Order: sequence, then C-alpha cells, then structure tokens
Amino acid sequence: MTNKTDRISTPSNVIIRDNFFVNSVQIMKIFGITRGTFDKWKKTEGFPKKLCLSKRPLWVTKDVLKWAMKFDEKNPLWELIGEE
Repeated sequence: MTNKTDRISTPSNVIIRDNFFVNSVQIMKIFGITRGTFDKWKKTEGFPKKLCLSKRPLWVTKDVLKWAMKFDEKNPLWELIGEE
C-alpha cells in the first residue's frame, strides 16, 4: 500500500523553495514522516497554527521549518511525542 507522500514527485527542497504555504501531505514529504507522526506533531506545543484558506488546512512553510529547527540532540522531537 502506498503512502500519499509517495505520490508526490516534487523533491522536498523544491517544495520548501517554491511554496509559501504547504499542506499536510507536503509536510509529510519534507520530513519523511507518516500521517500518524504528523498528527502527533500537530498536537505538540508550539506547532504552527493551521490556516483555513481553502478546503484543506495549510501552514506557512517558514513557520513549520522554524518550529522544526527548535529540536536538536539535546531536545529531540521523538521524546516530545513519545516515539523512539
């Protein structure tokens, strides 16, 4: 069974470079994560708020990247969401 992110042929760096807004599938492609992981990320404190500009929620690309940059070896994301 294929994942929705498998159907996106656009490389992650192009998604980041060319899109002011990203949807959930694009975020999953950028970070190489599953829907379940993305759903956990959305519930974490500080994850950017979604925008409802269309039928599908969107996020500002730079806000998502800024949020992700907060995590490092001393503060890994998987500890925050309980994954290993």
